[in-house]
Amino acid sequence: MPPRDAANWTANPDDLTNLLQCLWERRSRIGDGGNWDQTVLNEAAAYMASLGTPEKGGPKTANSIDGKWKAVRKLHDFFLQVKQKTYVGASGWTYTDEGGFNVTEETQDAWKVFASAHPHFRPFATSGWPHFRIVNEIVPSRARGRFVFGAAAPQPASTQEETQPQSQPDDDDDDSSGASQPLTDWSQTNFGDSQPPNPDDHPQSQPPSSQPTPPAVPTQRLPWSNKRGRTSGPDALLFLGRSVQSVGMSIEKSFTQRESSAMSPTKKIKLARNLLMEDLAAGYITSLERNQLSIMFGRDVSAADAYAADDEGDLRAGVGRELLDPTPKNSFDYMMQ
Repeated sequence: MPPRDAANWTANPDDLTNLLQCLWERRSRIGDGGNWDQTVLNEAAAYMASLGTPEKGGPKTANSIDGKWKAVRKLHDFFLQVKQKTYVGASGWTYTDEGGFNVTEETQDAWKVFASAHPHFRPFATSGWPHFRIVNEIVPSRARGRFVFGAAAPQPASTQEETQPQSQPDDDDDDSSGASQPLTDWSQTNFGDSQPPNPDDHPQSQPPSSQPTPPAVPTQRLPWSNKRGRTSGPDALLFLGRSVQSVGMSIEKSFTQRESSAMSPTKKIKLARNLLMEDLAAGYITSLERNQLSIMFGRDVSAADAYAADDEGDLRAGVGRELLDPTPKNSFDYMMQ
């Protein structure tokens, strides 16, 4: 049996708010890949402990904070794709920070289909994710949108001089030749302003003056030219590498989905039940929820499929609770847990 004092992140929504404020104040120390070293995780654990005894579950340890941050980063990545209009399946929806996916009575049936296929968006039918702005400021731009790739995206001015090819006349080209510019990474796109969050919205773990806010870096699109630019060898290799990486991830994801769909019902149920044990040990679900879901998986393999669809325990726990207690069909007031 897992320890009863496992961290619980769902009982008190302020726990996540306080954690993100603590990490925001240490955002200059985040790694290039968007992860934290053990020193920062230990500091965050000490800060969470200083707020008092949790309402439910045990203390927020460094390992628990690391797992929670990874789940938050993944959700941020999903919303970033939705905002950039690159999230597969969400092209027909308009998402705003205030109204979420702006579901109305007329779009209720379409929303049920979409939310069933993408359960991590279910709580945001009529209200946006309140933590997008602060997470967007914490995650370094080079670590954003790792599932997203596109051409002609805006780049920060600080790096544009290094990567933008200079447009030069070419005797072999005429004035009607097509314009050319290097491919860039969608991860350079920055949504939301770069000012720190309102202190009234998040409790401070230390005085804001200890973390001065750098000036915003303006972004601009690369200008088009009627001449073909010349790209240096290192730049060309960089852009080619990004393209190959994006294609590789897409192929890997495709084969992973096919392998999962080809599993026998017995293996699907076994996989889902193993994930239940992991999530129980991590404190995402309770023993009662684990038993109820295990019985449900044995009766309905589609429920096991739905539970195993997400990689993060936080998201799976939300799907599991929805399976046990479905949201009323005529309700749009989905609340964050």
